[in-house]
Amino acid sequence: MTFKVALINTYIGSGGASSVVENLFEASSKNEKFQLKIYSKKKEFKNILSLVINKIINYFAGKQRGVLWNNSNVLFADKLEHIEGSDIIHMNWVADQYLNFDRIIKINKPIIWTAHDLWPVSGGCHIGYDCSSLEKNCNPCPLVNQLAQGWLVNENLLEKLKFIIESKVTIVSPSHYFKSIIERSNIGANCDVVVIPNPVNDIFFDTPKTIIPESKVVNIGIVGMGLQRDKNKGADLL
Repeated sequence: MTFKVALINTYIGSGGASSVVENLFEASSKNEKFQLKIYSKKKEFKNILSLVINKIINYFAGKQRGVLWNNSNVLFADKLEHIEGSDIIHMNWVADQYLNFDRIIKINKPIIWTAHDLWPVSGGCHIGYDCSSLEKNCNPCPLVNQLAQGWLVNENLLEKLKFIIESKVTIVSPSHYFKSIIERSNIGANCDVVVIPNPVNDIFFDTPKTIIPESKVVNIGIVGMGLQRDKNKGADLL
């Protein structure tokens, strides 16, 4: 029997979650028991328009600059054509105006959601830093103004909670430490959370080490998605 698995990630070709999805696809292609298909955001005008409108909404919500924060309400969601034929739905990083939760609920298939950050269980943020509001339904959220608390943060949480409960979603955490953080949230407390560490391709550890003389100056180039707009990337420390 062959299991058809839908791998869903907003972007392919950039970002850490994208690398995980691509590695899964490559590894599973060697296993005849699984048939994987990747779903990602298409480069269409409506998707660009959706991002622009979302930025305007975040502006009036007083979202802090340099912090990644996303709404769950998607203006022009992807149709995810033919996804009904999948046996398993594997969601990954699905923020940035891509996925409509109501669309996934209607599929009525087993769903797992790998949490690459806190967005699956938060009111909008991706990284909690030292915030303790996650345990209090993100109230208050320090990243937006008080006006946005009701019409954005609370709505985001309610939409995710409805989706996770009705679809019986299992959240996958890459570590036991992150699992403990997820379970502090109201959403994490209402679903199964399991730990599956990210795989490591050991081929990268077979290359011989190059010894660099101390007299040589080494220039290190760092490239990362969202390096400028996401302070979690650490660009300000360079």
